[in-house]
Amino acid sequence: MKKISWIPKYDDIKKYASSRIRVHYPHTTLNKNFSGEYESVIGFDPTADVLIVQKRYDATTLNALRSFKGLKIFDFDDPIPMGEAQRIADIITTDTQGRKEDFDRLNMGKTAIVLEDCLDYGVTDIMETPDVSNRLVWFGNYPMVSSIKWMFPTILNSNFKMSAISDSHNLHVPAGINKIQWDVDNFISDLRSSNICVLSHKDWDKNKSNNKMIIAIACGVPCIVNGSISYSELANKFSLGYSIVNTPKELQDTMEFLNVKENRENYLKEIQPYIINKLSSNNITKKLINIIENA
Repeated sequence: MKKISWIPKYDDIKKYASSRIRVHYPHTTLNKNFSGEYESVIGFDPTADVLIVQKRYDATTLNALRSFKGLKIFDFDDPIPMGEAQRIADIITTDTQGRKEDFDRLNMGKTAIVLEDCLDYGVTDIMETPDVSNRLVWFGNYPMVSSIKWMFPTILNSNFKMSAISDSHNLHVPAGINKIQWDVDNFISDLRSSNICVLSHKDWDKNKSNNKMIIAIACGVPCIVNGSISYSELANKFSLGYSIVNTPKELQDTMEFLNVKENRENYLKEIQPYIINKLSSNNITKKLINIIENA
């Protein structure tokens, strides 16, 4: 039996999406579904066979990497500085093809491997589209809401109501948009109180993953997207390019189109099974195991 030791970016791995998706779910899946082959522990264990460090650079973590005798994996999902941690690691994993290409251009003598984000919030089954109308939702870290600020005039001048789900009281949105405090236990029900989700990425992080889009879609809420490579790639893969908007008119037209339940069901018909089958925690954990076994 192989032991895997994790050093996550955040100590509270369930609170922060990055550590929840890239540490908590693979860790729990290993112990639940692969317990005969693997033991997974959170925290540095020098006796482990594999050490996985999630985008941490502090002195204690670097010392752990230097001293560890087994297989060393460094995982990142942000446009973060590259340095000693990546040089020490045997394997680099990251969440998107764009980030892989950014890393590979550094010529560190190794290439990164794409390990996609798995479905968040423990979702394992497809959900039907909510039986509500004229309800939009955005969710994310509060600074990221600025990436959709150009959408606000169109939304506020329509017959749609909008909610914004975030984990901070520092979220600033125009009057008329309902603010909902993010809670890990209530998120799915809060998300499904709307029938359409709007999402975007900041210009400086176009290589961000599609983890928000895939959880919304799995929960039956189609997405209108803008300004993201990963969002656009997923939409285009299933001939949903109409949901990629760049102008107020495109936004208005797509809101009205997806407000029709039959159109939402057609949007979800093929993309939902793909997400559930390919990006489940179990399948992403299998991919991690394959990376380890082929090292």
